[in-house]
Amino acid sequence: PAINDILSPLVSDLVDDAVATVDGAPAKIETQLNLADVAGLDFLDRAGLLGLLAAPEPGPLAVNDRGAGLGLELSFDSGFEAPQADCVGTLEPFVATPGPVPSLSGVDGSGAPYHVGLTLSAASLNQALYAAHRAGALCLKLNTDDVRSLSGGAFTLNASLLSLLASDLSQLADPAAPAIVELKPRNPASLTLGSGAQVDVDGDGNPIFDWLLQLRLEEVGVAFHVLIEDRFVRVFEVSSDVFVGANISVLPDNTLQIALGEVRIDGFTETFNELLPNADFSEVLPTILDVALGALLNQALVFDVDLTTTISDVLGGVPIFLRVNEIFRDGAQDDYLTMSLTFAASAAQAQRRSAITTARLHPTEPGLIDRRPTNDGWVSVPTGIVRLLVGERRSSEASRGLEYQVRVDGGLWSVWRSAGADGTLVAPDARLKMPGWHDVEVRSRLADDYRTVDLTPETVRVLVDPLAPRLTARQGREGVEVTVRDEESADADGLRLDMRATSDQPWRNIALNADELGTGRATLPYADLEGVTRIELRARDGSGNPSPVVSLALTQASSGPEAEDDPAGAAGCRVSPSHRPPFTTWWILVALGIAVARRRRAAALRQTGLRSTSEP
Repeated sequence: PAINDILSPLVSDLVDDAVATVDGAPAKIETQLNLADVAGLDFLDRAGLLGLLAAPEPGPLAVNDRGAGLGLELSFDSGFEAPQADCVGTLEPFVATPGPVPSLSGVDGSGAPYHVGLTLSAASLNQALYAAHRAGALCLKLNTDDVRSLSGGAFTLNASLLSLLASDLSQLADPAAPAIVELKPRNPASLTLGSGAQVDVDGDGNPIFDWLLQLRLEEVGVAFHVLIEDRFVRVFEVSSDVFVGANISVLPDNTLQIALGEVRIDGFTETFNELLPNADFSEVLPTILDVALGALLNQALVFDVDLTTTISDVLGGVPIFLRVNEIFRDGAQDDYLTMSLTFAASAAQAQRRSAITTARLHPTEPGLIDRRPTNDGWVSVPTGIVRLLVGERRSSEASRGLEYQVRVDGGLWSVWRSAGADGTLVAPDARLKMPGWHDVEVRSRLADDYRTVDLTPETVRVLVDPLAPRLTARQGREGVEVTVRDEESADADGLRLDMRATSDQPWRNIALNADELGTGRATLPYADLEGVTRIELRARDGSGNPSPVVSLALTQASSGPEAEDDPAGAAGCRVSPSHRPPFTTWWILVALGIAVARRRRAAALRQTGLRSTSEP
């Protein structure tokens, strides 16, 4: 009886408001949507309006026996359309035939009855993607300010994104120069549904998922522009096939959130590359796509399905609470997405106590950098992963029941993963291939129980530092002046300077004085270099990256004031005042040079039959 009292006015309102007829025709929703307003993304204001039509199928409401009781069923037909944008090429008409609508049983996967079931066909989702593509919504052009705003200031898009791709770019643009990432989709995106479950492990023991949402973009163009000499210059453009795998996470407030699982580039072709002919785009494309697609998905595909307040208002203020049971692939052809929801009489029934998250960077194996051997030693390469220790402040039994989500620099949350038996959690993210400091957020929940999600994530700040420090040395007035700079260091405390007189001698550490952010300086007095004609210098940063060895030839130095102004000394080569030629000798040499040049010129003119008018 209590359920009947609650549902009767709700059903009445549904029938009166949603399925009523107007002049003998079924009621319908027909409107146009501004994608910038719907998604909250200002840069989508360049896209056309998206037309939406939704109407109940003809016929009365169906009442069916669901096993746990009678169920009321209402089916809608939907349609999406948009005018074709200028950035979109020729399109074939959209054709998709959905399979039969699944029969909602009224019982979830664990055998518990639920109260409301919603199912949506993949055909409808793909038609919406087709219309969005036709409207130009995927013709993204994200500049530095757009990315900074979308990431809440956590991620900066600039020329340094290509620092590992092509060092030659540093000769053309400042690392902090603004940049633009441009997506040029040539075909509409397509979506298929998977189980969302782990189906296998790869050779390294990493889980392989059949992602619930499988988004494919074929032949999508990616262009990168950098500000050079006060104008944006296209640095490169490639075309590639992109696969995005994701699951859907449910939060305790019944918000549905996209959980990114995989961004895969199945191949690419260069359509423009005049500036970086030797670049390896496979190193940077995942990061660029993660920035572009992640910024869009993180903002646009977050849905609030908490109907508690709405239903309570419809029922005249009756206290009622809602929770999501599950989201799964459904239908005879596996082409429907179904969600079940259950009402509760109190918030305590709908929610549970949240898990407690503990996390820190692995002290001995952070996994951020891979050392690859070269002929000159080794080079540091970012791996795009981070290794964390989690659950340390909890009992081992409690920690084994937890699973974790990770996100980097305010991007998309990852899919839920369990930690290893030793408490190690390995988290991949394309943004971790970028040099610099990153904020890694970690949150936990009891396995498969979204009501226990810890909504206060633990933040771990990590440094990705594959770049060697820069070392410069010159002879100054008091001694050899050395400067060590490392852009990735927060301070100069981690910088180290070593010196030796000959290659067969051991290295000797030289103390550095912190001068500014990431910069250390030292002066090697001439008194300590008595009798030394050449020195070798090298530097290391706090991450252990070595600079190239710098060799400097020394002359007999002087501390006199004229030595400081000697231009030769600025280049690292000083001529001792005691060995300088007399003043008169300089002028004799200059006069001889002029005389020889004139004689050669006169001889050349006589050979051609001409006479020099300037000849004395």
